[in-house]
Amino acid sequence: CTDSEGPTATSVPPTATSTTVAVAPTATQPAPTAPPAPEEDDAGAAVGVHSGGGLGDILVDADRMTLYIFDNDTEGVSNCSGGCLDAWPPFLSEGDPVAGDGVTAVVGTITRDDGTMQVTVNGFPAYYWQNDSAAGDTGGQARGNVWWVFNADGSPQRPAKVAAAENATLGSILVDGAGLTLYIFDNDTEGVSNCSGGCLGAWPPLLTDYGVVALGDITAELGTITRDDGTMQVTVNGFPAYYWQNDAAAGDTGGQARGNVWWVFGEDGTAIRN
Repeated sequence: CTDSEGPTATSVPPTATSTTVAVAPTATQPAPTAPPAPEEDDAGAAVGVHSGGGLGDILVDADRMTLYIFDNDTEGVSNCSGGCLDAWPPFLSEGDPVAGDGVTAVVGTITRDDGTMQVTVNGFPAYYWQNDSAAGDTGGQARGNVWWVFNADGSPQRPAKVAAAENATLGSILVDGAGLTLYIFDNDTEGVSNCSGGCLGAWPPLLTDYGVVALGDITAELGTITRDDGTMQVTVNGFPAYYWQNDAAAGDTGGQARGNVWWVFGEDGTAIRN
């Protein structure tokens, strides 16, 4: 009996040794952790398309609040600050914005002076109008004739603009929103353009997709006609308005008296024939 009990008393169970070795690294190394979840703050703002409200397909945010472009901005630069931002809050994003179905515009961001990232549409900063309170509201459209909704392709729903400008030789004349001179053609009749083919190469019509507005006080009556090709041309007192191809800068009047049938529009919409 003694011989059979000896080995049992002096042998070390192998399991004890293996247990000690296995525990050592566990005590000195941290347990593996799951990868961190993505931060919601990094999610980019969503840009989508809203249809309805009489303006067709326009750009909106994820809550379908309408987005606007400001005429006083330039590509990549916001010129809305101070009190302007109270009325027109910028559309901000924490990451790269995401274009939804139907959006054909290019969306991106700029960094504002305060370090926030503002969403851009085709390079131009996007804003809200403070008084739009429900999805699809478009109360900011045409505010001050400088704020416009974005179409799905990023173009603004901006009407043609006509204003009066002082000319040293001709007096008060009509120009477009960029200051380019507008002309009347003697061969036209009220509501009808008789300039076609090569004539249009020299005398491009003042076209619009969204009507026409007057900048400042002018007494001429503005309107539109539909040309044979389906485009919409601005009229002044019912007569189609044109540019002269060689007028390159605001205030140029090189088309005046061409062929004795082309004349600059006066502020009241009559032809200046001198």
